Amino acid sequence: MITSRRPVGPRFPMMLVAIVCFAFSPHIAHAQTSATPPASGSSGKAAPGWKPAPEPEHKLANEIPDTTLLLQVGTEKVTVREYIRRFYSSYPEQRPDTDSLGRLQFMQTLENGMVLARVARDRNRPLDFAERASMREHTDRVLSNVLYKRSVLDSVVVTDADLRELHSMLSTEIRLREMAFRNRALAEQVRDLLVAKKMTWESAYKQYNQLASKSADGDAGWVKRTTGDPIMAEQVFRLQKGEISNPWQDSNGVHLVQCTDTRVVTPPPFGVVAPRLREMMRAPRMGDRTETISRLLRDRIEMVYDTANVVWTANQFQETMKISSTGGAPVISLGAQMPRFDLADTSKVLARFKGGRFTLAQFVEAYRSVNPVARPAVNTPDRLRQQIDAVVLEPQRALLAAERGYAKDPLAVEWIEKRREELMVDRLFQDSVQNYVSVSESDARRFYEQHRAQYITYPKVRYAVMAFSTQGAADSVVAQLKAGARLDQFVRADSIARRPRRGSIREMRANEEGQTFHTQLFQDLKPGELLLNGPDEKGDYLVLQSLDFDPGHQLSFEEAYSMVDSALQNQRADELLDAFLARQRKKIPILRRDDLLQRFTLRDPSLSASQN
Repeated sequence: MITSRRPVGPRFPMMLVAIVCFAFSPHIAHAQTSATPPASGSSGKAAPGWKPAPEPEHKLANEIPDTTLLLQVGTEKVTVREYIRRFYSSYPEQRPDTDSLGRLQFMQTLENGMVLARVARDRNRPLDFAERASMREHTDRVLSNVLYKRSVLDSVVVTDADLRELHSMLSTEIRLREMAFRNRALAEQVRDLLVAKKMTWESAYKQYNQLASKSADGDAGWVKRTTGDPIMAEQVFRLQKGEISNPWQDSNGVHLVQCTDTRVVTPPPFGVVAPRLREMMRAPRMGDRTETISRLLRDRIEMVYDTANVVWTANQFQETMKISSTGGAPVISLGAQMPRFDLADTSKVLARFKGGRFTLAQFVEAYRSVNPVARPAVNTPDRLRQQIDAVVLEPQRALLAAERGYAKDPLAVEWIEKRREELMVDRLFQDSVQNYVSVSESDARRFYEQHRAQYITYPKVRYAVMAFSTQGAADSVVAQLKAGARLDQFVRADSIARRPRRGSIREMRANEEGQTFHTQLFQDLKPGELLLNGPDEKGDYLVLQSLDFDPGHQLSFEEAYSMVDSALQNQRADELLDAFLARQRKKIPILRRDDLLQRFTLRDPSLSASQN
């Protein structure tokens, strides 16, 4: 596939999305059956060393109250507080800078969105069949989210006394060793053997552990009460020396932990760690409440998992995200591609319930719809069951929310109406702007000639990578490569001989910064040169060879036509949208206070809330 440097400029669908997003309220993440609200990744942890960008703590000398009116379109008003909330609720990649120009740009975007929403409401066009279906799906999602917020998030209360008790436990550190299992039954069986002294920890770890560790017995070193997963801390920090925890479960599997030693330390000041302690206490309680709701709903519909199919399916998946470093900044790599399933396998039933069943095909369809960055890991049976619950139980969560009266909750009403308004704005844009956009071939050719320099492919490297379990095997291949062989020949030989796959042949473009081997392929290695790396944490050795380099080339008009046509349509749609907005502004009373935009601190309210 040819990739080019496209002309700079917003695509008109994205422009509309930006306007709509800025004008509307954000959604709470969809409730999951885990101990914490869903995170955008398998672990939900930030990259090592990551910290929020520093924000000014001082107040401006002439700072205005957050109730001050900044913008009014018709009867709709935006105060300082609402401006800040909408600013940080907008898509980060489309959010302007926080300087004076950025604030002014965002004010204009807000006004545009509010004008479009006002016109759409006035026209009040009935929703069509597809839009009504979208509204039903959205309503279920909203009710499910409100159920999670009211019955889980808002119901968890941590008192100052709770925090003080937890703080007293910070005066002790414990040394732990840990092993993990794919299912609870095996973990309970192994624990019984350990407690009865019919098996040593070392032999059990060697035979059953499924958790990657650099030690021979799963030693995790000295652990503080504030270190690691809150659920783990809740389970293990009351253990005495030599005691073994009951099996406990998180998204990584089922765990057993043994306390091997304890020591007394000086705890940090209460005021410093209180926010972290509150989070630690809330997480397991929210997990319990979430699982209680899921269990209630599973019982209602008599839902039963097909264990064999769940285990088989989980084994086909890999971790969705990995954080690694080659000596520089941490690199976040998305996991392997979605596994490919034979048609016969897609009919496997993962769960059965009253009146229906949930197949692998249905799961794959739902899983693919999630952005890869936010896609949760499903490479263990327990993780997969959580995501099966998330899909199958959503209609039931909506019904439970309605039973509890949450359909009339102000938050639910707002989100549902905002979605209806969003659909109306989208149709307004289609009818009043997009339907009038047309581009002739002569216009496209003229645009191409004016922007030829922007239609050049990115430089590209074709390379091969291969893994070896021993240094001797890796050195043998390296010697043959230095003698003139190519690594892709070894990869193909494995394929022809139907040997277990040890390597692959791939391509990478210069614009894919952050991908594994990008620096080596585009800065260090020339075609034919190779790199031997290892051993890694599993004892494997990796051989990487650059095969071919394509510096990029000029695209012909025919090759670039679809991109030229899209860019030109975007440009004309922007012009038509600006003209449409200008006409509508004359009909609507608008009040703007641009002079006040520098008189308040623009700080993410979620960061402020997390420190309370």
